[in-house]
Amino acid sequence: MNYITCDGGTKFQRELAVLIVEFCIWELMPRHRTLDLDIQLKPTIFEQNSEALCYPTGEDYRPRDFCLEIDSRIWRRNSKRWKRRGARDDFITTVAHEMVHVYQWVSGNLRDRLSDSPSREGYRQYWKGKDYTNIAYRKLPYEKEAYRMQEQLLRKFKKWEDLP
Repeated sequence: MNYITCDGGTKFQRELAVLIVEFCIWELMPRHRTLDLDIQLKPTIFEQNSEALCYPTGEDYRPRDFCLEIDSRIWRRNSKRWKRRGARDDFITTVAHEMVHVYQWVSGNLRDRLSDSPSREGYRQYWKGKDYTNIAYRKLPYEKEAYRMQEQLLRKFKKWEDLP
């Protein structure tokens, strides 16, 4: 059984985040029953002005434990941004985007490794076995896939939840 915890943010944000995560697991990884996801909703400043971050907290090879840090300021139900339809969609797509990364990690397509080699020393990012450490963010193949899939997941989630 998958284990999902959510801390921070408002009660509404926590409930929606867990619902989105459950939907994404059902949609992307229906056979996986051993995932442990810790969702942190908090005001955060990440590199490159991103709104969220996903990383494994357990083993390196096909991990099953993850932390999703999501900036809680993306969307609040009572904010002025709530009145615009896009604010809710921003929150849904942000969580869905990070869940695509969870899927990529679990499937073994996305990996991080610490290299001991003098020519490739330090932290390295691999996608399907190829090193993409020094590639611009928007050109990373796993980010391209996540952006494409987040829109598909948004449409399916809204249809599933019968949202406008």
